[in-house]
Amino acid sequence: MPDLKVQDCFRHDFDRSIAKECLWFGLQVSAGPLFGVVVGQIISYYWIFYVPQYSTWILLSGVAAGIAQAVQWGTGLELVPAISESFLNGKKKLAQFYIAQSWRWNFFLAIPLLMMLISYIPLILNVALRFGGVEIYVLAVPFLAPWIIMKLLEPISGFADQVIVGASRPRFITIIRILEEAGKLFFMTLWIPWLHVTDGGFAAIVWIMPLGTFIPTLLKTLACWTYIHRRIVNIRFPFGQALFAPVLGSFFVWIASWLYTSFAWPALDASIGMIPAVLVTVLWMLVGSLAIYFFSYGFFGGFDDFGLKTLYDAVKISGPSRPLMNFLTLFLKAGVRISPLHNKFPIPADDANREALELMEIRARNEERTKVASRA
Repeated sequence: MPDLKVQDCFRHDFDRSIAKECLWFGLQVSAGPLFGVVVGQIISYYWIFYVPQYSTWILLSGVAAGIAQAVQWGTGLELVPAISESFLNGKKKLAQFYIAQSWRWNFFLAIPLLMMLISYIPLILNVALRFGGVEIYVLAVPFLAPWIIMKLLEPISGFADQVIVGASRPRFITIIRILEEAGKLFFMTLWIPWLHVTDGGFAAIVWIMPLGTFIPTLLKTLACWTYIHRRIVNIRFPFGQALFAPVLGSFFVWIASWLYTSFAWPALDASIGMIPAVLVTVLWMLVGSLAIYFFSYGFFGGFDDFGLKTLYDAVKISGPSRPLMNFLTLFLKAGVRISPLHNKFPIPADDANREALELMEIRARNEERTKVASRA
């Protein structure tokens, strides 16, 4: 560009008021997490000073938490920029669309993965007991159920945080986060130093370590979504795409997993040995189980026409995972083709598309003004 000079690369095109506003916004939204660091440190001291063999419990809990983390695969959507751009420019229908789609994707993989975890826990135990030196990790299994509950709540809580931050409501999110952390401190103080619940041994620690802060997190999540619904945008939960289709589709995944662990696994284990059988099982979980789920999800109306088009476009640019996604979409298309429920649970997209185009026009005009101002 002939008008671009070297010094332009080191200049900013915003004034002092914008810098001040951004700094103040950042300070507000960081107050809750900073307070959370202090609370987390205090809670760590509780565990260290009041609970014998804390290092053993935290290791076992960490193993279970890592396994339970599987139910959060596919939930890490970054919504703040999208909500900020749409809501702050008056495009509420577009913001509603983003939220509805995020609800759908939060449950899309979480439910089938939960079914697979439940189905394969006996097999995991069987394999762990046969491996030399890893028997101690079998004690992590009781931590799984509490951690799964917590891991299912965390994305929903974080999702609400993103919407509120994107809508530029720093005061509310700061207050609610501080109250949440204060609630965590209260309940963990109640469980450990005051009531000495952890003196009950393994049975108590299994639940307190993952779920000791569940109540304040749940209350904070409910408060946030109530605030979003009343003060930001009306929440239209896509029941058909987020719950109906995933639950019914996952039911067939559970049946297939039960059949596999009951009949296929013993036969494979006896014929080719444990290690090859484990590798085949992992491949089956990643490909076979997901193929069944994609077919069932499509059959039960999980995708409307707009959702299908979006998925197909995403598959085209999916990089190294494209062969797997192309394979899975074949099953999805087959399910959709014979489905009596296709387009019965649509997420409205017409108004969102219109507002997205309007937003692109606003962005183009702003970029043109910036170019004119920079030339001047």
